[in-house]
Amino acid sequence: MHKLLKAFFLFCFLVFTFFSLSLKAEVTRYSSWEIPEYVKPEPNFETLKFYLNRQLTDKNIYNKWIVLPSNEAKQFEKEIKINSFLNNEMKKSSIVSYLFFDNGKIIYDKKSPKDRFGNIVDDKTKLLSNSMGKSLVSYITGHAICKGFIKGIETKVDDWPLIKNTLYHNQTLINLLNMRARDNNYVDDMKGMLPTGRWYNIHSIKSFVERELKGSKPSPKWSDKYRYNGFVTNIIMNYVIYKSGSNFQNVLNEIFQKKAGIKYSVFFLKNKWQRYDNGRINESLLQLNDDDGNSWYQFYASRYDYLRIGNAILNDWKNDTCVGKYLKNIYENKKPKTNTNHPRLKHSNTYGGQFHTDFTGMIGRNIMAMEGYGGQSVMIDFDNSRILVLNTIHTNYNFDELVIKAIKNGKLKE
Repeated sequence: MHKLLKAFFLFCFLVFTFFSLSLKAEVTRYSSWEIPEYVKPEPNFETLKFYLNRQLTDKNIYNKWIVLPSNEAKQFEKEIKINSFLNNEMKKSSIVSYLFFDNGKIIYDKKSPKDRFGNIVDDKTKLLSNSMGKSLVSYITGHAICKGFIKGIETKVDDWPLIKNTLYHNQTLINLLNMRARDNNYVDDMKGMLPTGRWYNIHSIKSFVERELKGSKPSPKWSDKYRYNGFVTNIIMNYVIYKSGSNFQNVLNEIFQKKAGIKYSVFFLKNKWQRYDNGRINESLLQLNDDDGNSWYQFYASRYDYLRIGNAILNDWKNDTCVGKYLKNIYENKKPKTNTNHPRLKHSNTYGGQFHTDFTGMIGRNIMAMEGYGGQSVMIDFDNSRILVLNTIHTNYNFDELVIKAIKNGKLKE
């Protein structure tokens, strides 16, 4: 009898262990590279961890524009406040890092707990920007203008042979920066290139010119409105690379090493291989090079280095440097957003030079925000010298409280 009970309990233990492991291994795989924003039901922990690891490892198939660490990394003063609301959000959401900088000091500084994502992400981990990288491309553009590689934001992009005979040729730089290229017949932010469905971040500009854009014309002027997409940012970035030539790496070094004072290396991605239409890499073809327009806005940096970059932008504005004047110029040339019902991006009413501006309840305050797919956010409040940096895997957090109201009030609710 004793042996039978022992065998029964062993059997129960093995069954429990099997089902526990089965549940733990249950990962929902979506058709997209990342978790769809605001998807229901919300992804479980194992799914979040799977997509976090994808974010951290898939960058290895790309070439990169790498900026090495600064010899004098920027150090921050801290006056940390303990906040129960933030602590609870970190325990239940997919946020991996939250930083709040107020008037010279970090006052909130939290990483995901060890029993969530804290055993994967630390202060050295390079976290992806998604569309926050669009704003960084604009910031780089400002430096290229200040160095004389480009005349100014009203410059017509009419001197780049790669895009000749396309709708982007002869457009003003500010129209491209403001997402008003009238390219709505050819590209969509969610569908990619409309004639073929190819995704705009994984092929070269040259490839798109040859297949989808040759002979293309802008839509009529009455359609001149905000039409957000990532392809136009890639046009801007590769144009800056073309205009600065062999100096582009020096421009990056000056921004991130000297001005921001990064502690760890940062980088933008460059497509290395030509691909099939479905995105699969074709290693049998020649590798891409910079002349093909192979760079894109995806950027990686550590949590504190995002803050260092935000601080550099803040200082440029406050000190009215040449780049600060560029930031104020694109801010003054911001345009109304249209057709924006996005749960997160609807909070800003205008768009200026690849930055989100004029947030509901704070219209008129000089605030520029970088926002990225999945809920990435860097907000810079120039009037109050505040910077918020939030890195996450997914959108399952309280954006209103942790971002909008935090910047507005300078503190989190308890």
